[in-house]
Amino acid sequence: AAAKEVIRSVLAQSVAHLLRHDPIVRTGGDPEAVHQARVAIRTLRSNLRTFGPLLDPEWTEPIRTELGWLGLALGAVRDREVLLDRLRARATSLPHGDQRAAASLLSVMDKEIEELRHKLIVDLDSARYVDLIERLVAAALAPRYAAEAVQAVAGPVATSFARAAAKLQTVLGEHQDSVTAQAWLRSARATGRRAFAAGELIAMEHIAANDARAKWLKVWKALDRKRLRSWIGT
Repeated sequence: AAAKEVIRSVLAQSVAHLLRHDPIVRTGGDPEAVHQARVAIRTLRSNLRTFGPLLDPEWTEPIRTELGWLGLALGAVRDREVLLDRLRARATSLPHGDQRAAASLLSVMDKEIEELRHKLIVDLDSARYVDLIERLVAAALAPRYAAEAVQAVAGPVATSFARAAAKLQTVLGEHQDSVTAQAWLRSARATGRRAFAAGELIAMEHIAANDARAKWLKVWKALDRKRLRSWIGT
């Protein structure tokens, strides 16, 4: 009974979180709404996988597939927005003349985001999305998300595991963001002053990626401690 209550609770919370941010995503009034909707999708998919043995796979797998589709649409917008904010922040440390060149270069990404947002809205207006929401509402009765979902049952060790996993996720995310930024800057094929600014930004991101790589082993060792993994029986 306790497990069923946990499952019902975590699924209902994530569905409510998604629905709460749906209208804000549509209006584009707050970029954070896309992030929050994506978090809800990731949590739902992870929890459905975690509690898979206790749920009907003929029900969970199709929903996880559709959540994956929606997550990709949200992620395409969110990842570009994060990348743009990141590079704009980097550009503020460039010489004044190079800042103007960087702003011109990054305006290309603004247009990319506008196109991705349009596609996202089309997806949100589709029958496929409406069907998914109806199924989620009707049903609402990984390591980080798994620990958060069952910590009420597994106790404080699971909570510690979730925190350690969150730190690792942050370090890995920083490295991935840096690699993605470098890839975009190279793919922009800038010329003239914009190319020089792109080179400066790539150098900054290269340093950031190296810093993240230097941190990840220490964070991983903290997560891999036997005591923290005891709640999952390993």
